[in-house]
Parts: sequence; C-alpha cells; structure tokens
Amino acid sequence: MATKEEIRQQTERLHQKLKELRWPQKYMFKFVVPTDSNKIDRAVELLPTNGTLTFNNSRSGKYTSITCVATMPSAEAVTQILTQASEIEGLISL
Repeated sequence: MATKEEIRQQTERLHQKLKELRWPQKYMFKFVVPTDSNKIDRAVELLPTNGTLTFNNSRSGKYTSITCVATMPSAEAVTQILTQASEIEGLISL
C-alpha cells in the first residue's frame, strides 16, 4: 500500500499533466472500494453532482467500482477530489 507521501507525489505528477490540458473538459474518476456502504457513500459524496455514476461489484462481492464521468472546470478541481478520496481507507483510484 502506498504511503501518504507517495500518494501526494503521484497526485502532484498527475496535476502537472492535467494542467497542460484545456479546461473545462470531461474527466473520468474511477474508484475501487471495499463493499461497505459507508466507504461507498463517502466516495460518492466527493464526486461532482453533474457527473454520470456507474457502480459494479466484483465477482466475489468484496469490492465495488465507482465510475463518474463529469465535466470538470480545472486540473485543481480534479486533484482536490483525488486528494480527498485518498483519505478513504481501502480506496484505490485508477
């Protein structure tokens, strides 16, 4: 599992790449979380309300993937969500 510092560095690298793009534009968030209603709810609360959400369960039912496609105003808005999501225990951001 990545440390907080590794996650911060990965998010910063992504942020630099996203800043090169023209905004606003569509962005796809993809999270995988343990199938726990509290963790799923916390992840969904972070996502933009203008997005299209889809949910899929793993074959075993232990994990749920959450996909959200939304028009985002800036690279900063994307990385803010990803930073907050990294605080949810067990969440993997793809």
